[in-house]
Amino acid sequence: MDRDLIARAMQNVINMSKVQMFEHFKGDQLDKALQKEMYEVAESTDNPEKCKKDIDALLAKNKKIITAIEKDQVTLPMYNTLMEDLRTWRRTYVMKQEK
Repeated sequence: MDRDLIARAMQNVINMSKVQMFEHFKGDQLDKALQKEMYEVAESTDNPEKCKKDIDALLAKNKKIITAIEKDQVTLPMYNTLMEDLRTWRRTYVMKQEK
């Protein structure tokens, strides 16, 4: 899968207000970039500490997929699994704040 498209999709799910700023998701430390971006969003939630714990759990659960993305070895089913977890996180924390 194209790394550029993956990076754009991740940015779109995590923080749409910064949709053009996806380059940091194309590096070799994707887990750190995801954590940093998601922690920024977590600060604006009702419960930032719980949100951050859920982010850490999400990243740990998807570590193999994130590593596969970094090595350009990700498959579509792997990508879909990670993106669905990111969308679930967004529905739980971000969209709740947007209402």
